[in-house]
Amino acid sequence: MQLMPATFWRLTLAEWRAMLDGHAERINAGMRRSAWVVSHLLIAAGCDADKVTVAKLLGEKEPRTRKSKVDDEAKRIADFEKMWARMEKAAK
Repeated sequence: MQLMPATFWRLTLAEWRAMLDGHAERINAGMRRSAWVVSHLLIAAGCDADKVTVAKLLGEKEPRTRKSKVDDEAKRIADFEKMWARMEKAAK
């Protein structure tokens, strides 16, 4: 972080922590940017887009994909029909 000793010793613990967090964030952003460029270069070279992602290059867990509203609605309808069938069965 290139601090002069006098500047370092005047910092509070909270200021030092904030500076460390910012420094780590800057490094992570640079790594993510580099991984994005590499993934696009590999895809352009012919690699499968599903196999070369930023998360995979960084060794992170893949982000969950969001389901479409159609899938959610179909699940709700199926759940309702199951519930309705149980209610009809219990009423008999």
